[in-house]
Amino acid sequence: MPRIIAAFAYRYEPDWMVEQLRENLSWVDGFAELNDRARTEPWGNTAERNAAVLAIAREMGAEWVYFTAPDERLQDGAEDVLRKLSRGRHSKYRFHLREMWTPTHYRCDGDWGHRRRTRFYRIGTTDSSRMADIEIAHLKMIDNRVERARVHSRYNTWDNKSRGFGYMTDERGLELAPARPFSPPYRPYEFRVVD
Repeated sequence: MPRIIAAFAYRYEPDWMVEQLRENLSWVDGFAELNDRARTEPWGNTAERNAAVLAIAREMGAEWVYFTAPDERLQDGAEDVLRKLSRGRHSKYRFHLREMWTPTHYRCDGDWGHRRRTRFYRIGTTDSSRMADIEIAHLKMIDNRVERARVHSRYNTWDNKSRGFGYMTDERGLELAPARPFSPPYRPYEFRVVD
C-alpha cells in the first residue's frame, strides 16, 4: 500500500487545533510538520513553507503527499477514497474546498461554491490534476473573517491582489449549503496575526 504523508505548517493556530488535524487524519502514514512559530516576520512565504514540508515528507519516504493546514478537515470517510486513488493510474487530485460559514454549512453562492484545490499527489509527478469528489472543510472563515481579510490585504502577495479581500466579509447574496460531516467537530477559536 502506498505511503501517504500529510504535510502542513503551523504558527498562529492553537495546539489543540493541530491535535484535531492529526485526529482527523489519524489514518495517514505520518505527518510532515513545520512548526513556524519562531519566525520573526508576521507572515511567511507560502511557497517556502510548502517546499519545507515537502522536503520533510520526502525524508519520511512519502509516496503520496496530502497538503493541508490545521484549520482544515477532510470529510468523514476520505481515507477509503484517498487510499483507492493512491493505487490508481492518476497521480494528482484536486478536491472541493468548502469555506465554512457556520460549523455545519459552507458558503455556496457565486465563486464560493466552486472552489477547488489540488492537494493530493504522488511525489515527483508532473501530471495535470484530476477532480475527486472529496470535501475539505476550511474552518477559519467561521469566526475569523474580518481578521483573515485584514491579514490577506496586508500580506498576501501571491493572489487576488487586483480583486482585494473585502469579499471575505461581504455577505451580499449569501447562500449556504450543508457540508459533508467531518470530525472532530468545529471548535471556536480566535485567529490573530500580530503585526
